[in-house]
Amino acid sequence: MMTGLSSLENQPYPPPQKPEGGIILKCLIIGGLVMASLLPLSMINGLIHERQQLNDSVTNEIRQNWGSEQTVVGPILNIPYKVGNEQKTFVLFPQALKTHVTMKPSTLHRGIFKAVGYTGDTQLEGNYDLSTLPKEVTPENIQWKNSTIEFALSHPDNIERQANLEWQGKNLQLTNTASNILSSPLSVNKANKIPFSLHILIRGSKSLMVAPIGLQNTIHIDSEWKDPNFTGHSPSISKINDKGFTATWDMGPMGIHPRSGYLIYPSEVHNPAQSILGESVGSQIGVELLQQVDGYRQTYRAIKYGVLFVVLTFATYFLFELIAKQPLHPFQYLLIAFAICLFYLLLLALSELIQFGFAYTVASCGIIATISLYSKAILGKTKKHAESLIGGLLGVLYGYLYILLQLEDLSLLFGSLGLLAILGAIMYVTRNIDWYGDTSSVQAH
Repeated sequence: MMTGLSSLENQPYPPPQKPEGGIILKCLIIGGLVMASLLPLSMINGLIHERQQLNDSVTNEIRQNWGSEQTVVGPILNIPYKVGNEQKTFVLFPQALKTHVTMKPSTLHRGIFKAVGYTGDTQLEGNYDLSTLPKEVTPENIQWKNSTIEFALSHPDNIERQANLEWQGKNLQLTNTASNILSSPLSVNKANKIPFSLHILIRGSKSLMVAPIGLQNTIHIDSEWKDPNFTGHSPSISKINDKGFTATWDMGPMGIHPRSGYLIYPSEVHNPAQSILGESVGSQIGVELLQQVDGYRQTYRAIKYGVLFVVLTFATYFLFELIAKQPLHPFQYLLIAFAICLFYLLLLALSELIQFGFAYTVASCGIIATISLYSKAILGKTKKHAESLIGGLLGVLYGYLYILLQLEDLSLLFGSLGLLAILGAIMYVTRNIDWYGDTSSVQAH
């Protein structure tokens, strides 16, 4: 028995493990502080959505007061006739319709909120061909003197200058006779081809659409606006530069009416142009005046990287604790986390007033300066130029984040490569640290 105990006593003991509780405890505290930073980040994220909703609401009110999105349809020629005792309307579409619109943009303000509006100088020219009539329409049954011409506009209340129609040597004024309809009575002679010209100045916002109702359509839109979005169909010719844009479409009828160039409506349909306006929705072409990507969207994208910024900054300070043997209090970590969160609040507030790039520069420089000066105060006694190292790191991080915000399609790839580079840098810096060494300097302080 004694021999057994003696043999056990003589066996070598394993080397004692050095205490590691200090590092583990400090890591747990730092992890808790990272989780705590999620609360202010979440509150700022909610504020971004709130401000964006307010911006959308106010800009919609601005647009409605100035003029909503406009759609131009027409003009069409309505010729009534009788078949027996039945009254019908023969609706004739232009043979060749040329539409020329010059959009003069303007920025509309209400407080700090703004929307883009325009004044559209619109000129339509074309001709009607009466040489081919439907079989059921005979000249003696046509009520030529009761004809009307109709022009449809989605928002006729926003007319800057009354529509003027040149018709067979006469100037006629189109008036708002029904919802969305401007019309004028006229007398049609029996000439085969009747040319016309219509000029109108309209107000609108965001977009202008044109329905290609002619058998052959040439639509030309130009503006000083530098950021257009062509909708419906791609233009045949387009040019965009610092002076604005021009776009031209050449096309036939786009599913609005048969290639015969006319439609027949029963007498119950009092305003055929109203029906054509609705039927042309899927065939309209035009342009949308895009506003530059607003600060709300960019700030929302930026705040997704908020936790990563906190983690990387905390990791840097933790390495300072290990390398420089300078313990930091958890409250100091908390102040740094709040400073990082404050960056996104500053970015949101500034981007409502100035361009996002300038707002980002001002907000990031302010936060970098604040954290760098604080780092000099808490680390300068044991580590010279600590504020320069911290400021340089934050400068690289904020600069890289700005690049990611500009890369819409490649942001995931470049973000992943950036994380790989950061991980490699941390591995390199910590390669010689003795994690089982003296840890008294990083005890919870």
